[in-house]
Amino acid sequence: MNYIIQFILMPFSILYGLINTIINWLYEKKILKSVRFAHPVICVGNLSVGGTGKTPHIEYLIQLLKPHYHIATLSRGYGRKTAGLLYANENSTAAEIGDEPMQYSMKNPEIPVVVGENRLLAIPDILSSFPNNQCILLDDAMQHRSVKAGLTIMISQYDKPFYKDFIIPAGRLREPRSGYKRADIIVVSKCPENISPEEQDKIIEHIKPFSYQHVYFSSFQYGSIYPMFTHLPFINDWKDYTIFILTGIADNSKMINYCKSIYKEVFSFDYKDHHYFDRYDIEKVSDLFNEIKNEKKIIITTEKDATRLALEKEFIWKKNLPIYLLPIQVKFIENNKSKFEADIHQYLSVTLQKNNKTI
Repeated sequence: MNYIIQFILMPFSILYGLINTIINWLYEKKILKSVRFAHPVICVGNLSVGGTGKTPHIEYLIQLLKPHYHIATLSRGYGRKTAGLLYANENSTAAEIGDEPMQYSMKNPEIPVVVGENRLLAIPDILSSFPNNQCILLDDAMQHRSVKAGLTIMISQYDKPFYKDFIIPAGRLREPRSGYKRADIIVVSKCPENISPEEQDKIIEHIKPFSYQHVYFSSFQYGSIYPMFTHLPFINDWKDYTIFILTGIADNSKMINYCKSIYKEVFSFDYKDHHYFDRYDIEKVSDLFNEIKNEKKIIITTEKDATRLALEKEFIWKKNLPIYLLPIQVKFIENNKSKFEADIHQYLSVTLQKNNKTI
């Protein structure tokens, strides 16, 4: 952000931060009530407004836990066209439950995926509906202070760390930097895969973790491109293809850089985060895509964007747009993986034993 604009916006940030500080103080002094459930609840959140990689980390936890525990995810369902408590099913759409919950549900149909603005009411409903549940993953609930998770994981982006950021609108923080104190685990995301131990130590020095906090480092790893629709062919050799990147996410810079490092010709067209594509958008994308002279060309998008694009699938078919998905996965740096996973299993093991809910 331009420093002049940032300076102009700073008074609004101070006001917003003051209001947030007062709210947090009321919770800390127990004037406003925060409920902690005896049941295992893991919150994955951040201090900033998107782009930290929270969704892939939730998916990492799903893959880690679902072979061993009965789990469920609970999200607000940001951007959905509905309200209230909803359980995902085979007929759900991103418009009904939100794009991120839709992504969780499509990739993990065997686990309950739930959306609800009021987590305090939603958690008992999940436990009533699924008595065998052993863990609820709270998606983006760090600022939802009415529920105090048993384990809170805060994600902070490597190149946009919370300790160098400012409160919105001058920066990207949703609350003062001091909010990191509520985290049990801090994950520095989107790191270079070759980040050195020395640089990790410097970042930890900036974070200044408390004795109860563990800091881990993760990077993103892209998977193999696959077709969004079954009628599209799998392509093994992309050497001569032109790539058109279409996204509606908070930050697509790493995706663009990744594609440029592999493919000869790359174009991109992006919308704001959580954008719901309509027919006008598809028409515009089609026109831009058709301007590409190379006959060997495809559109690449994210799995999250695909849940919203699917709402216009018939029109996409009509336009004959070859849309492919580029999956993304979290990869922890070196021995961070085993230590992070040990923390998660330790929390669940101790909490479930207290509640006599082990398998």
